[in-house]
Amino acid sequence: MYKRIFIICLAIFMSLQSYAFGSRIATTSESSFDASILTIDEEKFLGKSVPMDVTFTDENGVTMKLGDLFNKGKPLVLNLIYYNCPASCKPLAEGLASALAKINMEIGRDYNVLTLSINEKEGAEDAKKFHQALIDKIKKMPKGSEHWIFATTTKENIKKLTGAVGYRFFFSEQDKAFVHPNVYIFLSPEGKITRYIFGLYPLDFDIKLA
Repeated sequence: MYKRIFIICLAIFMSLQSYAFGSRIATTSESSFDASILTIDEEKFLGKSVPMDVTFTDENGVTMKLGDLFNKGKPLVLNLIYYNCPASCKPLAEGLASALAKINMEIGRDYNVLTLSINEKEGAEDAKKFHQALIDKIKKMPKGSEHWIFATTTKENIKKLTGAVGYRFFFSEQDKAFVHPNVYIFLSPEGKITRYIFGLYPLDFDIKLA
């Protein structure tokens, strides 16, 4: 199975070098997966607003609205993953943490960060374990990392938010895993999409520009 996954991932990388796709890529055959179904139409979504009424629950059981993260005029980094992901989700969060640690800005004071699960079956305990594993892995977390939100939500809210940002994914019954793009989404203080950065390890320079 892992050989097949590697072959498909390699094919995706070669055909769409600006994109990266996470989890265990699965289809009925190695050649039938069309990577373009997961690409984000940046031209269509850049400048679009996200739904402020989307609700989610953090690792401590606190429920809030997406709009709450914009009420003090701060931009937001949105990290869509799932906590029991067998492949790219941990590196996605680790790469983000490492890059944010290099910029002279503080989470909660200058900007907000939301890591949100695309798996509606996950809960606060999954978010908490993932967060702790990230802390254990990264030697230097970003300034204000205690304000980094790790959350879960309902299927309805996941669909609403991912649809608004052009993030497409699906669950592979064959491999029992989600197939999804590896992307960081940047939102303005007004809740508008300003940039997508693809891949697992963003540069701090790119984040500053986002």
